Amino acid sequence: MRKWKFNEQLLQETICIGKYYLEHNDLTSQEKAEIKSDISRFKRFINGDFETTSTYRHLSLPMIKKSVLASMKKYRRLFNREFREWLINLQQSNIFRYGQYIPRFKLSIDTMADETLTLYGNQAPHFFLQAEALLSEKISLIHYTKTDSSSFCFYSSLLDLPMIIINSKDDASVLTHEIQHGIEYLKDIPTHIFYHELGPIYFELIFSDQTFKSYGKKALATPLERIQDTEDFLKILKVYVYCLSVFEKFDFDIDDELFLNTFSDITGIYGEELLELLTEEFTNPEISESLGYLFSFLKAIEIRDMLKQNDLNGILIFNQLLFSKKFKFVPPPTLEPYKRFVKEMKQKVK
Repeated sequence: MRKWKFNEQLLQETICIGKYYLEHNDLTSQEKAEIKSDISRFKRFINGDFETTSTYRHLSLPMIKKSVLASMKKYRRLFNREFREWLINLQQSNIFRYGQYIPRFKLSIDTMADETLTLYGNQAPHFFLQAEALLSEKISLIHYTKTDSSSFCFYSSLLDLPMIIINSKDDASVLTHEIQHGIEYLKDIPTHIFYHELGPIYFELIFSDQTFKSYGKKALATPLERIQDTEDFLKILKVYVYCLSVFEKFDFDIDDELFLNTFSDITGIYGEELLELLTEEFTNPEISESLGYLFSFLKAIEIRDMLKQNDLNGILIFNQLLFSKKFKFVPPPTLEPYKRFVKEMKQKVK
């Protein structure tokens, strides 16, 4: 059996077990859905299909409006006036702006695994055993292949284990990123949705720091991409916060005209193009996912900055955010941690 490949026999046996459970066990609707999802996914894996299953959503205006307003009602308390002003100020600071393209950093999967274990051994020994287990050839929980989808980690309810697909075209830091997701599945860490990417992005940054010492500036492709993504996320958030501020004045009881005109006023986009933008960026789960990547990256930068300055409170903050289902974002006193990070990355790739 080749290394970095799922055990096909195990997948076949798991499918049979899943079918048995469906036929003979008294299951909840959620349990049935999870088992059916595993069976479908494992059948695709056996057939050589390792793509994520995503479909284009063509939503009508009523569906878009309902989804957007529902998320705003849910998140309005998180975005109090002071926090909204801080976020707008961050967006207008133009800190996260980097237009230079850096090719993806490539390493062999074995080297990626060795670097990842070294990272956990040195930086997070409390996660080392889980990382070692996930990377074990005997368990075969990682499949390395060429796909059109990005790498991903998912939890199998039938196996009660995380499994990882690594796209061979992705950046070398992706294995560390997905391993951290797997570790958090194994340890059943109750992280808030807006910090679901905190651990993976933080260790991804540490991986880049570690490999920079041996491979130079090409190891910084992912953090530089994160910088540009953050500028894009902040632009989306600016629109979201502005529209939320308008809609809550009407207690979110607004007609279609006001809904569309408010978004058009700030984006300059109209008609079908606006509906497409709203569907792709502002409905759930899209907006929640964008906010999650944004807040996770910002906090990962802050924590890394604190530890670089030998401030061990960074570890405390990391654990407080990672092991909590509540969302709490305390902005730093100044924007200097973000400025230092972006400046450091830019200087390193000169």
